[in-house]
Amino acid sequence: MAAAVNGAGTTLEVGPVRSLPGVRLLARRTAYDVTADGQRVLLVTAGEQTTRSPITVVLNWQAALNK
Repeated sequence: MAAAVNGAGTTLEVGPVRSLPGVRLLARRTAYDVTADGQRVLLVTAGEQTTRSPITVVLNWQAALNK
């Protein structure tokens, strides 16, 4: 959800709330950042993934550093 906010006066004014289409958050506490001018928000979202990426586990990796 998004809303325009104006805190320039002595009260906080919040504009109409609108949904952000196409945004699927990964969790309730999602990482985000706002640009310095307040015009854009960067969100970590769930992307479309059709295949699973393999996970590689390296055992005894410290021994490989000594070679």
